[in-house]
Amino acid sequence: MKRVTGFVALLVALTLCAPAAQARNEALFLSIHDAMKSEEAQSQLEGNIKLYFGDQAHPAIEKTLSQGVVASKKSGIRGKDETDACHSAFVASLAQLQKRADKEGGNAVVNIESYYKKSAFKSKDKYECHAGRSKTVVMLKGDVVTLKK
Repeated sequence: MKRVTGFVALLVALTLCAPAAQARNEALFLSIHDAMKSEEAQSQLEGNIKLYFGDQAHPAIEKTLSQGVVASKKSGIRGKDETDACHSAFVASLAQLQKRADKEGGNAVVNIESYYKKSAFKSKDKYECHAGRSKTVVMLKGDVVTLKK
């Protein structure tokens, strides 16, 4: 009987501690403009591959090279403000999209939207970042194209 009571007490204790053990996953919707002004964006993003968010106007498309290209990057929070960590992950994801466009011979990525867990968030002004206890995640999706000049 004593063994059963101890087991029940252990189960109760584990149940009470379970919420504290769950991973944090908070959705943040942050300014694209602010992220693009960052030093990281200025140093990591290529000027020859243009980026267009949501339904932002762009020159006519000459050729679509790839549709629905997904880029996902994480950034550690340690020593950083959560917003700065999100901006870092966002810029890294954009750089990944630009590398794909360059590899395929494109000059732009259009229709860029947040795409966390295959759920789209489309905006010209904001992007979605998920912040956990120790890292942030930004997933983006866009179309690699050649724009008319």
